[in-house]
Amino acid sequence: MAGAAPGKAQIAAELQTFPELRGINPADYSTAELTDMLDAAQSGHMTTALYYADHADLHAGGPGIGTTNQGKSQLAAELRNFPQLPTINPGDYTVAELTNMLDAAQRGDLVSANYYARHQDIGSGGPGIGMTDQGKTQLAAQLGLNPDLYTVAQLQQIQHDLRRGHVEQAKNVVAQGNAVTSG
Repeated sequence: MAGAAPGKAQIAAELQTFPELRGINPADYSTAELTDMLDAAQSGHMTTALYYADHADLHAGGPGIGTTNQGKSQLAAELRNFPQLPTINPGDYTVAELTNMLDAAQRGDLVSANYYARHQDIGSGGPGIGMTDQGKTQLAAQLGLNPDLYTVAQLQQIQHDLRRGHVEQAKNVVAQGNAVTSG
C-alpha cells in the first residue's frame, strides 16, 4: 500500500476484512470514497460499498442531477422502502444526496433525510463557513458547535468520526473551525 496516506492505508486494511473488497488499493480512491465503502460494508450494504469500489459514481451516467445509472437507481429503490420517502427519483438527486439520504433514513434521522430530499444542501448561497441553514444549524447544535465556523462537510465529518470512536480525528476537524475565529 505504498504511496497511500496512513489514514487511507488504515481504511483500506479494514476493507480487506470483507472478501468482496479484497485488493482495494487506497491510492486509487479518495479518503471519502474509502470511508464511504467501509461504512457501507460495515452496515451490511455491500452493494453500495461495491458501487464506490467500482467508481460507479464517476462513470458515464454520472452522479449529477438529471442523470441516472444503476447505482443511483438502486439507492433510490432502497430509499423508497422508507414510508417518508416514497417518491425518490434517482435522476432528481446526486449520488451524494442519495447516499446521505439513505444513511440518515437508516439511522432514523428523518430531518437529515428530508434535508437532502428537499435539496437544501444546494440552496442559494450554500451553507458554507459564515452561512447557515436549518439542517446545518441542527447538526451543529447536536455537536455543540457554532454552525458559522464550519462547512456542512466538516460537521458531517466530525459527527462521522465521533460515531466511529475516532475522537482525535474529530478534534482535528473541530480545530480547523476554531482557526477561523483566531485567524
